[in-house]
Amino acid sequence: MIGLVAVLLLSATGGAWAIIDARKLTVPHLVGLPLSNMDQAFDGLDLKPVRQGDLPDKALLTFTTVTGQTPPAGSRVFPGREVAYTFKLSSVDIPDVTGDTLAASLEKLRKEGLTGEATSAQIPIVADTDTSGAGLQATTDPAMIRAAVSGLGLTGDIDVSGAPFVLHGTASDDWTVVATRPAPGKSTKAGSTVELTVVLPLGEMPNVVGKTYRDASTMLSIAGAKATLDGTPLYEGVVPDGFPFDVKELAYSWWGGAEKGMIAAVVGTPDGWPVRSQSVPPGTVITRGRTTASLVVEWPTTTVPNIVGMSKPDAQKALNDAGLAGHDIYGDGITRAQSVDAGTVLPMGAKVDAAVTHEVTFRVTATSGRATISWAAPGSFSIAQAGGATLPWSRSWYPGAAPDRYDRGNFNAQLSGSGSITCEIVIDGQIVVTQTSTGAYAVVSCG
Repeated sequence: MIGLVAVLLLSATGGAWAIIDARKLTVPHLVGLPLSNMDQAFDGLDLKPVRQGDLPDKALLTFTTVTGQTPPAGSRVFPGREVAYTFKLSSVDIPDVTGDTLAASLEKLRKEGLTGEATSAQIPIVADTDTSGAGLQATTDPAMIRAAVSGLGLTGDIDVSGAPFVLHGTASDDWTVVATRPAPGKSTKAGSTVELTVVLPLGEMPNVVGKTYRDASTMLSIAGAKATLDGTPLYEGVVPDGFPFDVKELAYSWWGGAEKGMIAAVVGTPDGWPVRSQSVPPGTVITRGRTTASLVVEWPTTTVPNIVGMSKPDAQKALNDAGLAGHDIYGDGITRAQSVDAGTVLPMGAKVDAAVTHEVTFRVTATSGRATISWAAPGSFSIAQAGGATLPWSRSWYPGAAPDRYDRGNFNAQLSGSGSITCEIVIDGQIVVTQTSTGAYAVVSCG
């Protein structure tokens, strides 16, 4: 009987302990976890995590690791039990931020659990052989350097040799980081501050006079400056009345018809014109990204060709090839006169007019001697005569319309003596009639 009671008691006690144990919770493994994972570790567990120490900045939770816990992982505890844990900041490697802007460097450091501070600066001194234009020469006037530095809002002593110096003032986000302390790759505790050295945004204004505006703009950009085009190009020669010094305006007011599409090619654009002056003198120490230089370019020149004797199409082509407009040349025939003398220097894009007519020439040649010449001019029935005319002899007329067979006139010539005599009618440079006669007092006639 006593044995039966004992068995029953043991059975009841074991069942009670089983019920009680089933209510217990297993303590999670915390050691090695970052604090940012603590909520996830206790998710769904009726346990109370208790930190031992001050919680770091929220941004550093990912870089803070649990180092110990009580009760240990795997322990069975009743719901509501406190679980204490200790922690410390992890070690991280310094990222390489050299060459980045200050803003980008601080962001890189933040992602690695670090902070940064610009504590020193240096002047961008380059070697004498460096022709990139991205810094200052060692020979740059120290007074100009100090003036430029004060314009950045910095105070205190500076080192004009290019060596780092203590930064007194606030660095701008766009300044470039050139060194860190500790150096990149070194290990340090998360939350540490990395000291940064920045290079001041100083440059030297290059000499761009003589360069094309396009090349000058590139040179200024490398130096950290911006180029703007002065509104009035330089031109010191003869200026035709009303010349606008504007390519677009020329296209519509001075270059018409088929010529309009040529002007950009023959005159070009200011990008290709030479710079003749700059608003910021060469050698001036400038603040990169904050300096603009106004550049004056020279309007290109050209020399007027000789178009007399050319046909209208040939005269216009000769002018266009020289960068001049000729669309106002009217008429049919050859150029007899031009509005601007050949050899005159004009601004590219100017206009040259010409008088175009037909040319009819009576011409007499002979082996020797003189001749008596009688003629009726083109389009006329009046007779004129020249007695004892010296040979060779010629007379020209300039009708507006091309003369036909019956309008070109006629003439005859008689040699004063023996030999050979020739007459010719030449229209627009082409011989259309020629006759030759030989003998004593030879007579020749063209018409």
